[in-house]
Amino acid sequence: MSAQALGIHGDASILDFDGHAEVVVPSIEVLKKLVEDNFFTDFTTPDEEALVDMVSMKRSIGYEEIHVDKGKVVEIQ
Repeated sequence: MSAQALGIHGDASILDFDGHAEVVVPSIEVLKKLVEDNFFTDFTTPDEEALVDMVSMKRSIGYEEIHVDKGKVVEIQ
């Protein structure tokens, strides 16, 4: 299969991972509660053990800022 067929264009390269999960929460406090919740942990752990190489897994936490002026989203330079 060609690079273009895989969605790789220009100088893009193949990433060194085969999966990605994104969790979007309204605040860091919600994320803390999610991690501390035994039901969530008990529910997700069996799948994680079967699907995820926990030794090589990497995590990152970021945030998104949305700026609004007069009711419209604006780009900040």
